[in-house]
Amino acid sequence: MFNERTAPHDLCQMLGHTPEPERIDETGADVKCGRCGLRWHESRDGESTNIR
Repeated sequence: MFNERTAPHDLCQMLGHTPEPERIDETGADVKCGRCGLRWHESRDGESTNIR
């Protein structure tokens, strides 16, 4: 389930948190978890990048 390759936002979602998009543009969406406060950018091709 969790290893050194598991990204923090994947763990956030595995814990049952429900992140919501804050802003959506042509590159994808800026997402924030209201429960743990983690933020990231999820591109339109499904790759999550730029963990903040």
